[in-house]
Amino acid sequence: MPDIYIIDKHTHISDVCHSLKQEYLRFDNATEAMNTLENVTEAVVLLNYAVKTDETAEFIEVLTQNNSTLKIIVIGRDLPDNDVILCFLAGAIGFQDNHTLDRYISKLVSVVQAGEAWISRRLVASMLTYWREQTLA
Repeated sequence: MPDIYIIDKHTHISDVCHSLKQEYLRFDNATEAMNTLENVTEAVVLLNYAVKTDETAEFIEVLTQNNSTLKIIVIGRDLPDNDVILCFLAGAIGFQDNHTLDRYISKLVSVVQAGEAWISRRLVASMLTYWREQTLA
């Protein structure tokens, strides 16, 4: 079984993962990926936000309901913080901007495989603000 599963209609993420010494499998079909991921254990999933766009958070929620052991990292390009926060609330454990994926892929995968989250301090601050606003609303 592969260590990393990639859900992406393009090859950018898999091209970057080629430098890793781990086996990976890429899906360009989200439904096919979802069906396969139901039966894997402790897998890292690199999900391109562009595959589901506005439905990404809902897709993550379904993935994690079907398999709570998945470690989902959203890969996106210039996403608004609120979109990323919704992905975290749905079950993602990390986010990486597509622009810098090649620079951080090795560290990202090792940190997440070790059970830690991959999130910038800026996003942590945005998430705290989001929760505060939700609590006071």
